[in-house]
This record gives sequence, structure tokens and C-alpha cells, in this order.
Amino acid sequence: MSSSPAHEASRPDPSDGDTGTSGTTSLSGVVMPADGEASPSGTVPASGTMPTSGVAMPADGDLPRLDNVVDLGSWAAFEPSLAALLDGQARPGPGRAGLTVLLTAPRPVVTQADLEQRMGLRSLLRGRRKRVPSPEVPGLVVVGRGDGVEVDIPVLDAQGRHLLGPDACEALGRLGWVQREDVMVRLLPGGAAAAQAVARVLIEMLRVAHPADLDHLVAVTG
Repeated sequence: MSSSPAHEASRPDPSDGDTGTSGTTSLSGVVMPADGEASPSGTVPASGTMPTSGVAMPADGDLPRLDNVVDLGSWAAFEPSLAALLDGQARPGPGRAGLTVLLTAPRPVVTQADLEQRMGLRSLLRGRRKRVPSPEVPGLVVVGRGDGVEVDIPVLDAQGRHLLGPDACEALGRLGWVQREDVMVRLLPGGAAAAQAVARVLIEMLRVAHPADLDHLVAVTG
């Protein structure tokens, strides 16, 4: 997630259980576009990926639609088909860049009550800024890398409002996710493990009832 010291004054206090800085919907340079929109360049840079100098970058028309390569008919079909994509075309290889898959939930999952019950008296006495839920939908960014599959989950939006609540962040931490600024990050060794982790987050944290409810985008990892 991109951020800079210039944003510091407008950031919510990172302490009290949700360490993080003012977020944007970009992570590791990945900008999460509006539903159905590709980035202007057609490429999505991400941390841990190899430079694309001299690497073939497919044109937008060559990018697969997720629903053409991943089965959105059920969770049981979603996992293995996503795993196949993440172990195949999504991985960078000789002469070609990898792919980044963006998945967004159909609706926000954080309420004001979720945030207020975690503030506590100590936070109020310290005069910390009130936490605010984001009206934007939460999502995941899944990046094919040479050393595995990286999954990033933005915690805050560009205005510092919560896309993911403190309870969800703590639950993800217990499952092996690490919070880096305003993004929960995990690097999985292969497509099967990554697809399983993605499905679990979508179902349990982002409350997606069915894969067909997802908004999705496939972009080139730059």
C-alpha cells in the first residue's frame, strides 16, 4: 500500500490494535481500480517481482478474464481453478511477466459499532481520532511471484477509513498474516495454499457468500 510522510497528519492513530498508516487502495504499488476498470497502463507493479525490462508484457486484449479461467460456480470449484491459474499463467517466467488478480467483495464489512467497541476508555482519554468505517468495498490483491504467491489485504482506504476491522486483523495475524503499514500480507509457497487462504478470507472475513458475487480484475504484474 502506498503512503508517504506527507499524509501523516491525516492518518488515524496506528496504535490500539490496528497498527497502520493512512491507507490507499494501492499496495506495494498496486492500485485497486474501480470495478471493471483496468489501470491506465494495463500493468500492476508489486513488491517482490522481477523488473520487467526485456520481459514480454501482454496487451490488455491478451489478458484472461477471471471468470474464463477460474470457476466461480462454487467455492469447491473456485479453489482448484484459482490454484491452477496462480501456479500457471500468473507466475512470471522466462520472457514473460506474471499476473495480478484483484478480488473485491460485493459490500463493505465494517460498521461503526465494530470500531467503537474496540476504542476503549484509554483511547478516548488520549484523544485519539475516532475510527470510521469505509464505504468502499474491501478486497484482496493476489500477485504471482517467482518465489510463491503474495496475497495482500488493504486495511484502510485512501482517507484512512477502515476496510477491515481490528478483530479481523487479529484473526488474520493468528493465521500467519503480517501487517505492513496498512496492509495484511502473506506469502504462500504455491497456488493451492494461496487459493485456500484466499477463499478463507473471502468467506470468513469479507463475508462473500458465493464466488459469483465477487468483482474481479486481472492485470499484468509490472
